[in-house]
Formats: sequence, structure tokens, C-alpha cells
Amino acid sequence: MPARDERTPEPEVPPAARRRAIGWATGVPHALGAALLVASEAVRGDLGDLGGPPPARPPSYAEDFARLHDTLAEHLWFRAAEWLRDGGWWDEPRLLLWAAVFAALVVRLNRDGPPRVQLALSVAAAVYCVPAAAAGIPYFALAEGYALPFLLTCGAVAVAAATRPARRRTPVRPGARHTNGGG
Repeated sequence: MPARDERTPEPEVPPAARRRAIGWATGVPHALGAALLVASEAVRGDLGDLGGPPPARPPSYAEDFARLHDTLAEHLWFRAAEWLRDGGWWDEPRLLLWAAVFAALVVRLNRDGPPRVQLALSVAAAVYCVPAAAAGIPYFALAEGYALPFLLTCGAVAVAAATRPARRRTPVRPGARHTNGGG
């Protein structure tokens, strides 16, 4: 390994907070949230808003939607996930899901933002997306055949495409001649 020239600065390593903000532990919930957002918005015209009551006469592709929802609603974990998805007392699940997915994408796209703020936004979005995805099981169940893997892949691709690692910065000393490595 060649000796480092003292004039060549070490590249800046991305802070740990930024690495955690865009890591897989937050990325998986972000991808599930994005997939749920796509699924719920795709059927919004037929089934109403996310978290709203199912329609009295659902379309033929969603005949089992209300039955599956009622079956899952018998379980405490599902009711708790719905309550958390609905924002507890706020009762705006569609707005909260849009905000969580948007915050996750902004954090992943903005590689120059403050790492601690990005970590807080990323974790908050991930914490919201987990119960939202659990409460969104009836929406995921509407995706039959290859549609469910397609939805999950769309969410994962959106999150992966938005994830930009921090740039390696090479500070230039005042008065030093900067070249782009061309020679």
C-alpha cells in the first residue's frame, strides 16, 4: 500500500446516525409503508380511504375484504395496529401514511441533511409504518397472484432508489490547487 501524502486529506466517513437512518432496519418498514400506500391508493376509489369503513357493496375483487378485516379485528394485535395506524386520537391514517413515506424518502434522498434529524425522522417513519403495514393486511390480501410480490418490490425499489449514501468529501485547503484526478 503506498504511503499517504500528508497533503491528501482522509475522506470523510458518513456519520453513524446517517448510516442508521438509511439502513435496512428502517428500510424494510419504509418499503412496507410505500407498498401499503400504493395498495391503498390503488383501491381508494372502490373501498374508500385507508382506515375508513368498508363499503356496503364492495366490488367483486374485494368481496372478502370486509370479512378478512372483521376476522382480523377479533385479535388484539390487529386492533392495536389499527389504532396506531389511525394515529390514536387523530384518526387520519391516510395523511399519516403519506407523511411517513414522504419523510422516509426525503431522508433517503437528502444526503447532506443533519444526521440526527434525519435519524429521528427515519425512525419515526419506520415506527409508524410497522403497525400501518400490519393493519394493512386486508389491503395486501387484495393483491392476488403476482400482484403482492409486485407491490412489495415496488416499495423496496422506491426506497432503494431514493437511498443515496453520504458523499465522501475531500476538503481543499485554501490556496491549494484542486484537480479532478485528471493529472
